[in-house]
Order: sequence, then structure tokens, then C-alpha cells
Amino acid sequence: DWLRIGDVIVANEVIDFTDGGKIAGSPEVPDFHHAPSSRRVESPLVSVAETIFHSDSKALRSLNEAIRSRVVFEALWPEGGIRVNVRPIACVPFVGANDAYRLSFQKANREVSAMEMESVGIQQGLEGLNIDFLSVRGISDGADFHKKALELGFHDANRRFAIEAAVATLESILLFHNNHHHKTTN
Repeated sequence: DWLRIGDVIVANEVIDFTDGGKIAGSPEVPDFHHAPSSRRVESPLVSVAETIFHSDSKALRSLNEAIRSRVVFEALWPEGGIRVNVRPIACVPFVGANDAYRLSFQKANREVSAMEMESVGIQQGLEGLNIDFLSVRGISDGADFHKKALELGFHDANRRFAIEAAVATLESILLFHNNHHHKTTN
């Protein structure tokens, strides 16, 4: 698995699996039948994330320094620090906590970086309102059978860590965008 707890996804596409899908087969060997809809994230903030958070960038180093000081459990800190990935996410109508399901889903949908439940509803709700949509997701678990033990073992610190990482990433994106926008308009 290439995503680790604390890593952040900035969605450049939201793939909606919440409507019109069917999962057959068994829990050990799920079989997916779906025709997901896909929506690009058109916000210029996605480009900002791609620009400032490339590997070994000053912004990424600063982000890691800021978040590292807030981590309660040192064991949660990923080797090499937090990474920010600009990739598609999948919105699914359930919480993923089954390793076989996650691996099967990942194999069937290689472009998807993470599964979550909320972004498609927010994205749809903002359509036509002239409000930029951006989904910034902190990774709190591997969507597998370790999820419950992880949450209990760290007293939900993994979720707080993921939230801290996502919020700090969003702050960095907005600060860069506002500073850059301010410089180009003056």
C-alpha cells in the first residue's frame, strides 16, 4: 500500500460509486458491478496543491514541520513524513473496514487513491453556486480489518492526526493561493 496514516489526498476527481452499484460475490472475493459517474474538480486550488507539494518542496517540508509538533503518538508519524497526493478519490456508500474488499476495489479501480463517503454530496450541493469545491482528505486508516484496533489502540489519535494533516494542508494551499493572487492583482 502506498498511502500511509497521515498522508493527504487532494482530490482532482471525485468518482461516485454511491448510486447504481452492486456488490456481489462473497466477503472474501467481492465482485463489483457498477457504472460510477466521475466529476473533475475544477478549482484552481488543485493546481496550487500540485505546484507546491511536489516531493522535496519547501512547502512540503514546512507542512511536515508544522504537523510533526502536533502529533500525540510518535508511532503514527510516517517514515519520511507526510506526503500530499493529488489524485482521484472514490465516494462509496459505506465505511471500508475489510481488507479483501479494499484490495479487490483497489484492483478494479486503480486510479482511485482513497475511499470516503462525503465529497460527492458536497460537490453536488455546490453545483451552480459559483463556489469552488476542494476535497482535502487525511488518511486515518487503511480501510481494512485493522481499523478498529488502530482506533482503539491510539484512542482515535489516528483520526485527529489525519484531520490535523488535512487542515494544515488546506491552510497551506489557501495561504499560497491568497498570497499569489494578491501579488498578481497589485
